[in-house]
Amino acid sequence: MSKVSAAFVTLICLGMSIVESQAECSPAFYMAKYVQSLQASNYVQFSFILAATLTEFDLAKKSLAGQSQGGIISESQSFDEAKSKATRVFGALKLNVGAAQAAKVIAQQLVGPALQDYVKCITIDEPKPGVTLWQIDRDGDVVTLGAYWLGTNRDEVGRLEGETVLRNFEWLGKPPTNWKSGAIEKLLLVAKSPEERSFISIGVNGSSAEFSTFGKLPDVVLLTKEIVGPTLSARSFRASGTVCGAGSSTACVYPTEPGGYLVKGTGRLTDYSAIIGNNAGFSLQVDTLDQACVTLTVSTGACEAANAGQGKISVLERYPKLQ
Repeated sequence: MSKVSAAFVTLICLGMSIVESQAECSPAFYMAKYVQSLQASNYVQFSFILAATLTEFDLAKKSLAGQSQGGIISESQSFDEAKSKATRVFGALKLNVGAAQAAKVIAQQLVGPALQDYVKCITIDEPKPGVTLWQIDRDGDVVTLGAYWLGTNRDEVGRLEGETVLRNFEWLGKPPTNWKSGAIEKLLLVAKSPEERSFISIGVNGSSAEFSTFGKLPDVVLLTKEIVGPTLSARSFRASGTVCGAGSSTACVYPTEPGGYLVKGTGRLTDYSAIIGNNAGFSLQVDTLDQACVTLTVSTGACEAANAGQGKISVLERYPKLQ
């Protein structure tokens, strides 16, 4: 396959991925497109990372470019790196959040244009027969849900069936008894314990839908600290006559906190000094979330002038705490 053909196929595949995200009415797609919802909290960003596809992650990274609140997504160099951070942070905090739950979390965080486009997708662009529920708004203990029932034709009228199941919910306004096919209804409910999960199950004309709210989301804070490792020291050496060699020393540091990860690109030497500065320097040899290794190299331009240098390895670590 020619380079031109390969590039064309790549573009087609990328386009199909984006269309697929829209066609499936993925909440992550709309959160990535309109980043207002994405900037709500670290917990929401980590949930997005676990629920998103690579295409949605790349879209979010593009949407956040140049913004001061890019957070974990902007600082991550790849999708795999971002997922590694999300997994270790949630694991360390004992927050059992998988991809399915993460998708539900971010769906309840959509606001503004993101929510409008998502609702348009599930009710107009790609509606599915039966009942669909989503969260429109939450104000303290008052939850407003959107409800949509689609029958076999647009003129059909459905009827509320059976007993609606409520857990930690009370009706603020009773649901309609008759449901017009293709019409959006609003369900007003009150969460009896707002910080706890709430649940509703409702049926219309043989179809049913369930919806759970997550109450108060955990407040995940990312703290940053400097890890100072061992002191490196190296000196040049004289082999014989005019033959001189460079000396080197390497050391590594690792995360120290539960759920912590090293910030890439921050590995360096502090309190660094050398007799002949022009013939000495340090470099970051290993730079991952789990390890940073720095090498100090010292040489000399003339054998009669010995050189030596030293410094302490330093790197930044980010780690999570629950507020």
